[in-house]
Amino acid sequence: MIKCPSCRHNEPNGTLFCSECGAEIFNVIPEGVNEVVLEFLDTGKRLRLKENREYTIGRMGKTQALIPDVDLSQYGAFQKGVSRLHAIMKTYTGKGTLVDLDSANGTRINGEQLTAYVETPLKNGDTITLGSFKILLHISEAKVTAKLCQA
Repeated sequence: MIKCPSCRHNEPNGTLFCSECGAEIFNVIPEGVNEVVLEFLDTGKRLRLKENREYTIGRMGKTQALIPDVDLSQYGAFQKGVSRLHAIMKTYTGKGTLVDLDSANGTRINGEQLTAYVETPLKNGDTITLGSFKILLHISEAKVTAKLCQA
């Protein structure tokens, strides 16, 4: 169940708006669930990921056989220099790691260039830059029951 942040009414998981007061609740994390949210800074769009997983991040190519788990094509990734298989992100409770896959335009965390194939720690609030594509990382530090991404 998801609890509305405005009126505290309980709604089923996956509900977008509260049936009692109409408040937006699609960014509310269900009780007992840990999540990671990637916020694309140029568009404000958000992508929710599950913890304790490994994700490849990149963009689709026309003849590409391998598809990244997180495909940034629809967000202008090609124009911003994101490689087809740019990086690997591992998510854990309260933290994560990022590995640059020797991408053409590099990967940075909070402005610091990563060395290819070296696992680098991530934490809540980090800014990840793939080429010139910027992502703000929201990652829960414990089981959460409120909004993870505050507007």
